[in-house]
Amino acid sequence: MKIKKMSFMMLLFAFLIALVPILSSVSMSAIADSQQDQYLEGFDFYQQPDDGYGAVIGHIYYRDGWGVYPLALAYVQAGGQHDFSGMFGYYEIDDLPLDQVYQVSASKTGYITEYDTVELTEANPVAVVDLILDEDDDGGGSHQICQNPSNMGSSLDGDEGDGGGDR
Repeated sequence: MKIKKMSFMMLLFAFLIALVPILSSVSMSAIADSQQDQYLEGFDFYQQPDDGYGAVIGHIYYRDGWGVYPLALAYVQAGGQHDFSGMFGYYEIDDLPLDQVYQVSASKTGYITEYDTVELTEANPVAVVDLILDEDDDGGGSHQICQNPSNMGSSLDGDEGDGGGDR
């Protein structure tokens, strides 16, 4: 009698374990289908921007001798606006006019500043830019806040927004 009960419990456990991947894939596809005007990036959801405007979103990571990890409180700027990366490295910079090229930079004291260039268009209003910062061996860091962002070749609308951050 005890053998039958244990076999049933093991069978039930195996069935539940096999069911987990099926349920998780169904729920993720249901989320993606119901959120067609949103971008799914890891655990972050981003709403489609207003007409005529775009956004740069992504994650900031750091690399050390052991691997790559999310970097919190990195200063990210594009188009005269900025944001700080959140606990999981996520940032977003909104309200950037379309049909322009932007230089995205990420910096933090103790790390080497990284850059990337993106173009926001009507067809691609949201650019995902993930940057990896290497540790600065000199220890001095390279945190640079550009006083005149027009020197960086990005377009400005004169608004210095907060970019949104982790939500």
